[in-house]
Amino acid sequence: MKPCPYSSLAIADDAAILAADDNCPLTSPVCLLNKRCFLRTYDYRALVEMLSADYTELSAQTVANYSFAAVGNVTNYANATLGFDCGGGYVDLTKLVLPNMLNAMNRCKLRSLSPTIVWPSNLESLSLTDGQLSVLPPNLPPTLRMIRLGGNRIEDITKLRTLPLTYLDLRGNALTSLQDMYWPALTCLYCEVP
Repeated sequence: MKPCPYSSLAIADDAAILAADDNCPLTSPVCLLNKRCFLRTYDYRALVEMLSADYTELSAQTVANYSFAAVGNVTNYANATLGFDCGGGYVDLTKLVLPNMLNAMNRCKLRSLSPTIVWPSNLESLSLTDGQLSVLPPNLPPTLRMIRLGGNRIEDITKLRTLPLTYLDLRGNALTSLQDMYWPALTCLYCEVP
């Protein structure tokens, strides 16, 4: 038996880890595991529905809600949209590996993102609203067209300057100016600058 890649995570032994890797059964390629890679009880269809739902279009009450303490390798996740919400808590992303075919990440209320995160090469839409981010990751993918950053603590958005954005939501951040920013394809901007 191979060792569990999640055993070193700094989470409780019985905490749930979202995975879509070789530790999941063939009949449920997306699963919830513990630190020893044992399956936790969950409904596969409800889990996938929750992960692929776009809450900008749906009420949160229409989709089942699973909580997890970490997101691991999800390269076998087959949908183009992935969303997870830490619910104000901390989600460990140290073992995060995203599928390359992913083009949208929604509802990602995160405290921080690793500067070494490897983004999917097709990622066009990223929602990091209502988290506690104070800085943007340095390596945002050049394919991003839509980014929602409202409700964070971000002060500096110069890393967004080179992106081909069409939609940008910066409401509720600590911005003081938007100098020298130009997005020729931008059709929608939400922003508050005192």
